[in-house]
Amino acid sequence: MSIVKVLCGFNSNIDRVIKVSKGVLNELERKGATNVVETILSHMKSGKGKEYVVNRDVALMLSHIRGEDRLGGNAANVAKVLSLLGDGPMLNVVSPDVLPLIPKGVIVPPVSTEGECVHYVFEFERGYFGDIFIKNSDRVIFTYDPLNS
Repeated sequence: MSIVKVLCGFNSNIDRVIKVSKGVLNELERKGATNVVETILSHMKSGKGKEYVVNRDVALMLSHIRGEDRLGGNAANVAKVLSLLGDGPMLNVVSPDVLPLIPKGVIVPPVSTEGECVHYVFEFERGYFGDIFIKNSDRVIFTYDPLNS
């Protein structure tokens, strides 16, 4: 039996990290997410990132975009670091979808909720993107996460 030394509360989620490319933007447009494309391009032009809370309809359009799923959320990232230090953290996880991303050494009580908790993280790099010069590398995040809200 593991001894819990630290309790980590909220939040835990999935960060789906997507590198912005012409292919990704074209796919978003095909899915009807024109506002998302315009928002990403606007932030690329300014070189500044931002996070937006979106509704379920937008999240459904974004859910088809492939990316790298990573453990997200302040509590989850604290638990990850504490587990590496051998501190036996316990993490509250709001969705079973997050469980495959939890590192060994993190204790997770039974998960009793179901639902979406994916944050779509569109990353862009400094430099030229077509005719746009991006001043700074950053990211635009679209979040539909009623479980952590």
